[in-house]
Amino acid sequence: MCQKISKTKYCPAGHSSRDFAYSGRQNHIYSGICDLCTKERFIQELKTCSSGNANIDKILQESQINIPYYNLQWMPYDNFQNINHKVDSSRGSVYSAELKNGRKECWNFLKQEWEYELIGHKVALKEITDSRYDIAGFLKMKSIYNHKGYVVEYYGFSKNPSTQNYIFVMELFDDDLHGYLNWTYLDLKWG
Repeated sequence: MCQKISKTKYCPAGHSSRDFAYSGRQNHIYSGICDLCTKERFIQELKTCSSGNANIDKILQESQINIPYYNLQWMPYDNFQNINHKVDSSRGSVYSAELKNGRKECWNFLKQEWEYELIGHKVALKEITDSRYDIAGFLKMKSIYNHKGYVVEYYGFSKNPSTQNYIFVMELFDDDLHGYLNWTYLDLKWG
Protein backbone atom coordinates (compact mmCIF):
# COMPACT_ATOMS: atom_id res chain seq x y z
CA MET A 1 0.00 0.00 0.00
CA CYS A 2 1.42 3.39 -1.02
CA GLN A 3 1.11 6.46 1.10
CA LYS A 4 1.01 9.77 -0.73
CA ILE A 5 3.68 12.14 0.55
CA SER A 6 2.88 15.80 0.12
CA LYS A 7 5.69 18.19 -0.67
CA THR A 8 6.21 21.12 1.68
CA LYS A 9 5.64 24.45 -0.06
CA TYR A 10 7.17 27.80 0.87
CA CYS A 11 6.22 31.37 0.07
CA PRO A 12 8.79 34.19 -0.44
CA ALA A 13 8.25 35.31 3.18
CA GLY A 14 9.50 31.90 4.35
CA HIS A 15 6.16 30.50 5.49
CA SER A 16 5.73 26.77 5.09
CA SER A 17 2.65 24.74 4.19
CA ARG A 18 3.38 22.86 7.43
CA ASP A 19 2.95 26.02 9.53
CA PHE A 20 -0.34 26.70 11.26
CA ALA A 21 -2.04 29.87 10.05
CA TYR A 22 -5.03 29.69 12.36
CA SER A 23 -6.00 27.55 15.32
CA GLY A 24 -5.94 23.95 14.13
CA ARG A 25 -5.61 24.91 10.45
CA GLN A 26 -2.47 24.44 8.39
CA ASN A 27 -1.22 27.18 6.11
CA HIS A 28 -2.35 26.94 2.48
CA ILE A 29 0.11 28.13 -0.19
CA TYR A 30 -1.15 28.15 -3.77
CA SER A 31 -1.11 30.40 -6.89
CA GLY A 32 0.61 33.30 -5.13
CA ILE A 33 -1.59 33.04 -2.04
CA CYS A 34 -0.36 32.22 1.46
CA ASP A 35 -2.77 32.25 4.42
CA LEU A 36 -0.06 33.52 6.77
CA CYS A 37 0.90 36.34 4.37
CA THR A 38 -2.79 37.34 4.20
CA LYS A 39 -3.07 37.30 7.99
CA GLU A 40 0.12 39.36 8.37
CA ARG A 41 -1.09 41.89 5.78
CA PHE A 42 -4.39 42.33 7.66
CA ILE A 43 -2.42 42.91 10.88
CA GLN A 44 -0.15 45.43 9.16
CA GLU A 45 -3.10 47.40 7.72
CA LEU A 46 -5.00 47.36 11.02
CA LYS A 47 -2.31 49.64 12.45
CA THR A 48 -3.28 52.43 10.02
CA CYS A 49 -7.05 51.88 9.81
CA SER A 50 -9.49 52.90 12.54
CA SER A 51 -13.26 53.01 12.91
CA GLY A 52 -12.93 55.77 15.49
CA ASN A 53 -14.13 53.40 18.24
CA ALA A 54 -11.48 51.39 20.14
CA ASN A 55 -13.92 48.60 21.07
CA ILE A 56 -15.03 48.11 17.46
CA ASP A 57 -11.42 48.21 16.24
CA LYS A 58 -10.50 45.46 18.72
CA ILE A 59 -13.36 43.21 17.54
CA LEU A 60 -12.44 43.75 13.88
CA GLN A 61 -8.78 42.98 14.64
CA GLU A 62 -9.66 39.76 16.48
CA SER A 63 -11.89 38.67 13.61
CA GLN A 64 -9.25 39.29 10.95
CA ILE A 65 -6.48 37.62 12.95
CA ASN A 66 -8.40 34.58 14.18
CA ILE A 67 -10.89 33.72 11.41
CA PRO A 68 -9.43 32.72 8.05
CA TYR A 69 -12.49 33.32 5.88
CA TYR A 70 -15.68 35.30 6.38
CA ASN A 71 -13.94 37.64 8.78
CA LEU A 72 -15.37 41.06 9.58
CA GLN A 73 -13.67 43.90 7.74
CA TRP A 74 -13.71 47.69 7.91
CA MET A 75 -15.16 48.89 4.61
CA PRO A 76 -14.76 52.48 3.47
CA TYR A 77 -18.09 54.18 2.79
CA ASP A 78 -16.94 55.16 -0.71
CA ASN A 79 -16.89 51.42 -1.57
CA PHE A 80 -20.70 51.51 -1.75
CA GLN A 81 -22.55 52.57 -4.88
CA ASN A 82 -26.21 52.70 -5.96
CA ILE A 83 -27.36 53.16 -2.36
CA ASN A 84 -31.15 52.90 -2.03
CA HIS A 85 -33.23 53.38 1.11
CA LYS A 86 -35.31 50.28 1.98
CA VAL A 87 -36.88 50.71 5.41
CA ASP A 88 -36.58 52.48 8.77
CA SER A 89 -36.60 50.66 12.10
CA SER A 90 -36.47 51.68 15.75
CA ARG A 91 -32.65 51.49 15.80
CA GLY A 92 -31.83 52.80 12.35
CA SER A 93 -32.35 52.49 8.63
CA VAL A 94 -31.67 49.76 6.09
CA TYR A 95 -30.32 50.45 2.61
CA SER A 96 -29.33 48.29 -0.33
CA ALA A 97 -26.05 48.99 -2.14
CA GLU A 98 -23.41 47.42 -4.35
CA LEU A 99 -19.82 46.82 -3.32
CA LYS A 100 -17.92 48.79 -5.93
CA ASN A 101 -14.53 47.22 -5.17
CA GLY A 102 -15.69 44.15 -3.25
CA ARG A 103 -14.00 43.05 -0.04
CA LYS A 104 -10.48 41.83 0.61
CA GLU A 105 -10.16 38.08 0.27
CA CYS A 106 -6.43 37.28 0.28
CA TRP A 107 -3.03 38.84 -0.26
CA ASN A 108 -1.26 37.76 -3.47
CA PHE A 109 2.47 37.68 -2.73
CA LEU A 110 3.37 37.38 -6.42
CA LYS A 111 1.43 40.48 -7.52
CA GLN A 112 1.93 42.27 -4.16
CA GLU A 113 -1.74 43.29 -4.03
CA TRP A 114 -5.04 42.23 -2.51
CA GLU A 115 -7.39 39.91 -4.34
CA TYR A 116 -11.02 40.88 -3.86
CA GLU A 117 -14.28 38.98 -3.71
CA LEU A 118 -17.89 40.13 -4.06
CA ILE A 119 -17.07 42.89 -6.57
CA GLY A 120 -20.37 44.48 -7.61
CA HIS A 121 -22.21 42.26 -5.10
CA LYS A 122 -25.45 43.64 -3.64
CA VAL A 123 -25.39 44.11 0.13
CA ALA A 124 -27.61 45.47 2.88
CA LEU A 125 -26.38 48.44 4.90
CA LYS A 126 -27.94 48.69 8.36
CA GLU A 127 -27.20 52.17 9.68
CA ILE A 128 -27.46 52.30 13.48
CA THR A 129 -28.97 55.57 14.71
CA ASP A 130 -29.75 54.45 18.27
CA SER A 131 -26.62 55.33 20.28
CA ARG A 132 -27.72 52.97 23.06
CA TYR A 133 -27.24 49.95 20.78
CA ASP A 134 -24.21 47.92 21.91
CA ILE A 135 -22.43 47.68 18.55
CA ALA A 136 -19.16 46.38 19.99
CA GLY A 137 -21.00 43.69 21.96
CA PHE A 138 -22.87 42.58 18.87
CA LEU A 139 -19.68 42.51 16.80
CA LYS A 140 -17.89 40.44 19.44
CA MET A 141 -20.68 37.85 19.41
CA LYS A 142 -20.77 37.97 15.61
CA SER A 143 -17.02 37.45 15.23
CA ILE A 144 -17.24 34.33 17.40
CA TYR A 145 -20.16 32.81 15.49
CA ASN A 146 -19.54 34.17 11.98
CA HIS A 147 -17.84 30.99 10.75
CA LYS A 148 -20.65 28.74 12.01
CA GLY A 149 -22.96 29.36 9.05
CA TYR A 150 -25.75 31.40 10.58
CA VAL A 151 -28.62 32.66 8.46
CA VAL A 152 -27.32 36.20 7.84
CA GLU A 153 -23.76 36.71 6.58
CA TYR A 154 -22.05 39.84 7.92
CA TYR A 155 -19.27 41.15 5.68
CA GLY A 156 -18.03 44.05 7.73
CA PHE A 157 -18.59 47.46 9.11
CA SER A 158 -18.50 51.05 7.92
CA LYS A 159 -19.42 54.58 8.94
CA ASN A 160 -21.64 57.08 7.16
CA PRO A 161 -19.50 60.24 6.76
CA SER A 162 -22.61 62.46 6.64
CA THR A 163 -24.28 61.23 9.83
CA GLN A 164 -21.26 59.66 11.61
CA ASN A 165 -23.47 56.61 12.30
CA TYR A 166 -21.95 53.13 12.16
CA ILE A 167 -23.18 50.67 9.53
CA PHE A 168 -23.36 46.88 9.48
CA VAL A 169 -22.57 45.54 5.99
CA MET A 170 -24.43 42.29 5.49
CA GLU A 171 -26.03 39.92 3.05
CA LEU A 172 -28.99 41.37 1.16
CA PHE A 173 -32.12 39.24 0.87
CA ASP A 174 -34.37 39.55 -2.17
CA ASP A 175 -37.24 39.12 0.25
CA ASP A 176 -37.62 39.96 3.93
CA LEU A 177 -36.07 37.62 6.52
CA HIS A 178 -39.45 35.96 7.22
CA GLY A 179 -39.90 35.24 3.51
CA TYR A 180 -36.33 33.97 3.24
CA LEU A 181 -36.80 31.55 6.16
CA ASN A 182 -40.07 30.25 4.69
CA TRP A 183 -38.41 29.68 1.32
CA THR A 184 -35.18 28.04 2.59
CA TYR A 185 -36.33 26.42 5.87
CA LEU A 186 -35.69 22.83 4.80
CA ASP A 187 -32.25 23.65 3.38
CA LEU A 188 -30.93 25.40 6.50
CA LYS A 189 -28.48 23.64 8.81
CA TRP A 190 -29.72 24.03 12.39
CA GLY A 191 -26.92 22.53 14.41
